[in-house]
Amino acid sequence: MKTSHTLHLFSNIYPNGDGEPFLENELFYLAPKFEKVIIYPANGTNAIKKIPLNAEVVNLQSESIKFSTLNIVVGNLFLVFGMHWKEVMKSKSKLIYFKHFREFNSRLCKSICLANSIKTTLKTTPGKNDIFYSFWMNETATALSVLKYKDQIKRYVFRVNGFDLYENQTKWNYIPFRPFNFANASKVFVVSNTGTKYLKSFNIYPEKIECSYFGTKDYGMSKFDSAGKFCIFTCSNLNSLKRADALVDILKNISIPIKWIHHGNMGDSEKTFFEKIKELTSNVEFELHERKENYEEVMQFMKKTSINLFVLLSRTEGLPVTLIEASSFGIPIIATNVGGVSEVVTEKNGILVEKDFDPKKIASIISNFMNSNKNTIEFRKQVRLFWEGKFNGTNNYSIFYNKLISC
Repeated sequence: MKTSHTLHLFSNIYPNGDGEPFLENELFYLAPKFEKVIIYPANGTNAIKKIPLNAEVVNLQSESIKFSTLNIVVGNLFLVFGMHWKEVMKSKSKLIYFKHFREFNSRLCKSICLANSIKTTLKTTPGKNDIFYSFWMNETATALSVLKYKDQIKRYVFRVNGFDLYENQTKWNYIPFRPFNFANASKVFVVSNTGTKYLKSFNIYPEKIECSYFGTKDYGMSKFDSAGKFCIFTCSNLNSLKRADALVDILKNISIPIKWIHHGNMGDSEKTFFEKIKELTSNVEFELHERKENYEEVMQFMKKTSINLFVLLSRTEGLPVTLIEASSFGIPIIATNVGGVSEVVTEKNGILVEKDFDPKKIASIISNFMNSNKNTIEFRKQVRLFWEGKFNGTNNYSIFYNKLISC
């Protein structure tokens, strides 16, 4: 049932680019429940994706914001001093904080400037029915914390996913301004139980932190041809964290005919990836599909293609939506046990492997999988049931919506 609430949703780029398909999916469920949705992408200027009928876009263009650090500090002296003081008092890594102080202070000043920009774009004074929601704990989230601190917005929440959750995923091995952000947010939603436990270990407003799983649409079971060539599907950007090229060393140890389909954008390891692809043996047929602007096309491809196994070999993860999507189609999974992956992959829908794996061992696991009961329609139905019980978008986002309006 639609309410009189307005959702102010802050993204990184959606709907101005092909990133954040999981946010697009989330909005599919949330938008109909709100009277109005206003989307504030931090980057990009031209929407390339369809948005709900009750939504509009306000471009923040945060990358183009120019400011004077000195002027911001002087004009917000008590706020800036208070935020740094709170950070020092709560931080477990004070040396790292002081080492990068100038950079963190610059980010803080940018957030204050961004907060002023957001305040200017608001057409009316926000009331109790206006819910401000940042999909990431980034500079935009800090800007919203500034507005909440100044009592210029009433209700504010944010999610944490991966790079904004785990300190070892940042270039500093540190995430600044958690104490200030947590103090001002009504709730902090983490995408996995693993991440929730990790975040609570910092003992910064642990009562505000809770897990809220993503969910995905129901496209039904995918095609399955038990007599066809064994097909492995991977889906990720070509970067060093995803390690898509690691599959080459695994497949070298398998002599059975295999079709490998990879879908995703280029990235920092694309050169290495294409060099490794040259090492594939003749029994492996390889296809590369670059990411579609319309992610729905990817879902339809997965539904219509007989995929025996979905493989993800990441060094680190939050809660991989690609694995949830694979499960929704009934596709079994092999994935590295990192981040929240163990909450998406269990014996009910696949196989977990160590992060620092031996390629020969994974090759053996895949070879055994080919002739096991996991490579059957019966097991695929079980995979699908696992998704229905834990990651069905209709269920998960109904719960999340109730949490949003009750904050």
